[in-house]
Amino acid sequence: MDGSHFSSIDPARSEGTATRVMLRGFSRRALDDSMLGRTAARHTQLGPGTLEVSIERLRLDSAALRLASFSTAVRATVEPAPGIVTIGIALAATEPFIVSARRAEVGTLTVFGDEDLAEVRYPGGSSSVTLAMPAACYAEAIGSPARVEMLQARGGNPMVQLDKNALARVSDIVRAVYRIGDDPAGPASDGRWKANAEVALVEVFYSALADPLAVTGVPRERLRSMRAVILAAEAVMDEDPISIPSVPRLCRTLGTSRRTLERAFHDMLGQSPAHYLRVRALNASREQLLQSRRVPGMVTRVAIDNGFWHMGRFAVAYRALFGERPTDTLHRSGAA
Repeated sequence: MDGSHFSSIDPARSEGTATRVMLRGFSRRALDDSMLGRTAARHTQLGPGTLEVSIERLRLDSAALRLASFSTAVRATVEPAPGIVTIGIALAATEPFIVSARRAEVGTLTVFGDEDLAEVRYPGGSSSVTLAMPAACYAEAIGSPARVEMLQARGGNPMVQLDKNALARVSDIVRAVYRIGDDPAGPASDGRWKANAEVALVEVFYSALADPLAVTGVPRERLRSMRAVILAAEAVMDEDPISIPSVPRLCRTLGTSRRTLERAFHDMLGQSPAHYLRVRALNASREQLLQSRRVPGMVTRVAIDNGFWHMGRFAVAYRALFGERPTDTLHRSGAA
């Protein structure tokens, strides 16, 4: 599937069953639309090569489940839906995820509330699962308002590391629930089955949060400060997309030190500012090519409009990141 998108699943609604989408080739629109419920996200391909994505989603009673696999590194800037709490678990990867400036190894469970933006870097060859539910159901699963407050006090996006047995249990239950939910002849349309499956998922997800003192977090002010630096840098590019700013120019414009800028990008995205800004310009070029008319000179026009001046180097960098030539992307666009 190339350049397509699909409707979101709202965990507050109970109708519907499983959906599966296989994506070959990066499409920001398709990935942005793959989130659960009213959660908004913006995706950027960071790693080299043709991106292959598998997204599997299942709506249960009051919750919704999403399994995602990425063949190369992808960034997601996630704006949580009001009143929805999401629990994510890293199931497999050859290198750590980066979640809000922290390295998350396989087996890391993260809580995403509805207060702040979250930055997630999915490494290549990774798979993860998220369970989204109304905040009231989250509070009920935790057990008491006091326990919820204790978890929140651990900082932004609380994390806990699952042991191998707990991770295997989560993986087995998630895949069993999805396999049954994806079977047209199975009981997935039965409301009671959905409620029972949701109880099993909630129990296995939330058992890891039984001890709030085992949960770690990052001070919210530090997270907000780093996010502010990155968002401000991207705003500079949005204001003048025809030029890719140098790091010294960016520091002068933002009124920040090079060390602060580089630390924010490294901690949140795992990349230097210079590398990320170039990757971001290539992503913007791809998005435009997928929506452009197939006319002579269009690739050159798109490259120039996104800050590139050397067409040969642009083509090489584009192919290295996305696994295809700019002209191949243009030929697959929907515009004649």
